Amino acid sequence: MTARRPRVVVTHWVHPEVVEYLAGFCHPSLPSREVGVWSRAQVLDRAADAEGLITCMADSIDDAFLARCRQLRVVSATLKGYDNFDAQACARRGIWLTVVPDTIIAPTAELAVGLVIGIMRRVGEGDRQIRDGGFSGWRPQLYGSSLDRATVGLVGMGPLGQAVTERLAVFGSRIVYHDIQTLPAAVERALPATGLSTSCSQPVTWSWCCFPSPSGPSAL
Repeated sequence: MTARRPRVVVTHWVHPEVVEYLAGFCHPSLPSREVGVWSRAQVLDRAADAEGLITCMADSIDDAFLARCRQLRVVSATLKGYDNFDAQACARRGIWLTVVPDTIIAPTAELAVGLVIGIMRRVGEGDRQIRDGGFSGWRPQLYGSSLDRATVGLVGMGPLGQAVTERLAVFGSRIVYHDIQTLPAAVERALPATGLSTSCSQPVTWSWCCFPSPSGPSAL
């Protein structure tokens, strides 16, 4: 006798190959690409008799939600932080809550570096000028700055700060950082960056949003 496959509600659109993978061991239910993300009410309507729930950042799972999903056994959150997920309520009801702490580190680091380059090279301004029909040939404008030999300051050198550091280092930047935690010696030795105390006069920004200072250090 074939065992019944569990029902799993996916609250957001995913690629067809993901649906195909899920269909190998469960019955997935998810919104169309046009809809994108189901509302809380729509999820509740579909999750009342589901065993699994694959959620996204748009979702909020609390005790009131769980009370209406009596068959639920797993809440799988496709995100790192889970402030909008009541972990204690899940634990009280014997429901597993899972997150993906490392999956988005590399993409976030790439976005951070991309934003830095976009700001320094004034990419957005140039793009808008062209789209607005303002380009009439080369003019001495939109001069930007370079990451080459720029001093970049990071606050926080956790996994994300380390990923940003690795990507910035290839541009020839001088990277300095401060972290309230003491890094493991092996990690600190491997980093192409210099640790600073809070009393040092150096450029500082958040680890995921770096603002280089090509002309040298600026005061804290």
